[in-house]
Amino acid sequence: MKKVTYNTYAYERLSEIISTTFQIPRERVTPELRQEDVERWDSFQHLTLTMEIEAAFNITFQTEDVPEMRDVEGIMRVLRMRGVDI
Repeated sequence: MKKVTYNTYAYERLSEIISTTFQIPRERVTPELRQEDVERWDSFQHLTLTMEIEAAFNITFQTEDVPEMRDVEGIMRVLRMRGVDI
């Protein structure tokens, strides 16, 4: 089985943003973490999350990106589409 690797800086930065935004331990932030798994991941916090990610990675999400960002893996996929090496 091939081990998946991520750009360490970008992944750690994203993990930090998610942990801070949702007030969860950093250890809980994995690619498998989904919106349903986090009590505080409501529409308002989702907006906060997208703004924090945009600022941290100097990108702008498109409207069609937001529905794809319902889990950490989806967020990473959208970041890659926007040119972030993660």
